[in-house]
Amino acid sequence: MFLVVRNGIRYSGMGAWKDLISEEDTWKVGLFLSNLKSLLPAVRSEWEGNAKN
Repeated sequence: MFLVVRNGIRYSGMGAWKDLISEEDTWKVGLFLSNLKSLLPAVRSEWEGNAKN
């Protein structure tokens, strides 16, 4: 997940973030994305609510 966030995926629309966020924040994003399916209900509703804005 770290490498996908850091380097993107060619020809997929997923751009690289290596020039936008630090390596530490890249790990945090990767960890968050890896755990999306197991978010607590309150966190999931907050996440989904913000995605609609």
